[in-house]
Amino acid sequence: MTSAPSLRRNEIDALRSLATLLLIVFHTGMVFTAFDHFHLQNVQRSELIGEINLFIHQWHMPLFFLLAGMAAWYSLRTRTAGEFRLERVKRLFIPLLFGMLVIIPPQLYVERIARWVPTRKSPVDFEGSFFEWWPNTFKCCYPEANLSWHHLWFLLYLFAYSVLLAGLFVWLRGRGERRRLAVTGFLARGWMLGLPALYLAAVEALLRPSFPNNQDFVTDLANHANYPVVFLLGFLLVSDPALDDAVRRLWRGFLAIGIAVVMLPDVSAAFDSATRGVAEWLILIGLVGLGRRFMSGPIGWIQRFSGISLPFYIWHQTVIVVLAYFVIQWDAGIAVKFFAIAIPAFLITWGLSEAVALTNPTRFLFGLRPIDRSDS
Repeated sequence: MTSAPSLRRNEIDALRSLATLLLIVFHTGMVFTAFDHFHLQNVQRSELIGEINLFIHQWHMPLFFLLAGMAAWYSLRTRTAGEFRLERVKRLFIPLLFGMLVIIPPQLYVERIARWVPTRKSPVDFEGSFFEWWPNTFKCCYPEANLSWHHLWFLLYLFAYSVLLAGLFVWLRGRGERRRLAVTGFLARGWMLGLPALYLAAVEALLRPSFPNNQDFVTDLANHANYPVVFLLGFLLVSDPALDDAVRRLWRGFLAIGIAVVMLPDVSAAFDSATRGVAEWLILIGLVGLGRRFMSGPIGWIQRFSGISLPFYIWHQTVIVVLAYFVIQWDAGIAVKFFAIAIPAFLITWGLSEAVALTNPTRFLFGLRPIDRSDS
């Protein structure tokens, strides 16, 4: 019976790090997109930035779930299902609660005091200081009130999926190995690795028009039909060398086809949603293959950044929104404003993330493991 590789692969951390850094570009771009879907937005908008963000959106968050599934395979080498769930509480749930009470409120506050922005996602006004406003954080729920997870929805979703699928994952590594290898062996044949694209196309076509991307968890049925499956597929993807060989063989073609599908003209809501599902999976496999080809060895700065990527994720949108509050008031062009937000946001977020990593209490609140002082 074929066994899977035992060592965690560098490209998982590399792809996760690059995807996390891309959030600076994406969420800064949301300030300037032509569609009204962000907390604070510039008066002048850019169709080009909107198109770029739409392309990124089709695969960006699914990539995080796919990589999380891949990482779960290696995490469960030495953990039981219960130990895995407990680790998810520490790594995901505690940062989520801390973020909702401390990191998210500045975003809410600047949205509340920016009365001159007509496209605010939640047009609720407030006058006064942040510290006068902060007790309002506990009033549920956004957008009518304030309690919200905003961009930290990913932590909630990944935590829930991890808790629910932990038992299945452990079974697939143990008693269910024969079933797992049957599935992965089937997907490794020919072009069968493309089959999940058909499932995701059906999900997007049938559910997305009725259940848009609202991340409220309770009624977010399209995402609940998409993301956990991608999470599971990521787990399977690294569990069998035969699938690894399939990725090596197909990634270039999948990436090219996925990008071509993105460029198809708009026809209807269902058609556009279906092509999004196809492009999502093909581009994901393309990116995994790209990472496998060019990022399988250690990369110094990525190894360093990987250790603070979770705090970077937690901090980044708050930094962007607060900076945007000031910058969008300038009398300047979109390009100037974009870089006036993006560059400081990158530097400030990185600095805050490095600061978080310095002490064990802050590491705990941001989901990082304690500092290992055994060598000191």
